[in-house]
Amino acid sequence: MNTPAVRSVPWVGIAVLLGAALAWALRDILVLGGLAVLLAYALDPFVSRLEQLPLPRKRHLPRALAASIVMLLVAAGAAGLMYLTLPRLATEFGRFLERIPGSLERLLTAARDYAMTHGLGRYFEPGPNGATFDPATIVQYVAQQAGGWLGTLFGSADSVLGLSVLPLLSFYLLAEPHWAARGVLRFVPEGHRDTANRAIAAADNALSSYVRGQAVVCLTVGGFTAIALAMLGIPLSFLLGVIACLAEVLPFIGAAISITAIGLVGFGSSTMDGVFGILAYVGVNTASSYLVTPRVMNRYLELHPFVVILSVLAGGRLLGPPGVVVALPIAAVVHALIKEFGPPAEESGAPAGPVRRQG
Repeated sequence: MNTPAVRSVPWVGIAVLLGAALAWALRDILVLGGLAVLLAYALDPFVSRLEQLPLPRKRHLPRALAASIVMLLVAAGAAGLMYLTLPRLATEFGRFLERIPGSLERLLTAARDYAMTHGLGRYFEPGPNGATFDPATIVQYVAQQAGGWLGTLFGSADSVLGLSVLPLLSFYLLAEPHWAARGVLRFVPEGHRDTANRAIAAADNALSSYVRGQAVVCLTVGGFTAIALAMLGIPLSFLLGVIACLAEVLPFIGAAISITAIGLVGFGSSTMDGVFGILAYVGVNTASSYLVTPRVMNRYLELHPFVVILSVLAGGRLLGPPGVVVALPIAAVVHALIKEFGPPAEESGAPAGPVRRQG
């Protein structure tokens, strides 16, 4: 059978392959667009509130003007926050770097003493069968790895230019929020536009839930971590709170980054500071996971941890550090589309519990 529909199948496959190749070649630009979308979703509630403010003669503020005001306020707020906090952050970060060698030396000394008393001293002896743990070498290695990531983010003119136009891209998305949807629908046949509208609505709900919920979780974890560490008298509590807030964007990886930073600072002061600092962060993070996250993340973000881990690893592997940031919202959108168009769980034929071998 050689119908037109059958003859068009190879061309559709070729078009899909070409589209995938073009997307991969332009992946950096696509990631920049994804970050602009996330920023626009984060600011959209403020623009919508400002747009609805009543004006004389029962008019409302134009959307573009509301978006301009919000972006200017965000820029002014960010500049003011940097002016007030950067000197303190720079001072604390310098003290943090100064403490790293001493903290590592303290930890390695404790580990060496433990190894000597338990017959594991050969692992701390230099030589072909032993390992030499030098704090300076470890610090140099960590600095090289961090520098590699920072170089990936800011090491080229394209990256700097992309970050500089990120607010501008977000502004255009905020000023005309339905522009992208209308552009997509123009290429969808008339008979499939209802399905396309459902898909757009599902993706919109997923991204809104992720961005707003993640913002609340980050601020909660960062704020309470800084307060808890300050109450314990641990040095650099403000900087550590900022690190915990920013690292919370990265699932699983962020917690490891925060624990490492708190441990290095805490153990550099005393063993008890290190132990209690890590316990305080773990307590805050755990309380947030049980009390805050379930309340701010709606049903669209009920992702299985297996999917979350694989998404983060795949994003980092394919796209580098920015890929780790956009991996989870992409997974949330895919999950929302599956829930919207897939069969219900009870009708999908999947077993209700673990598969057991019949005897």
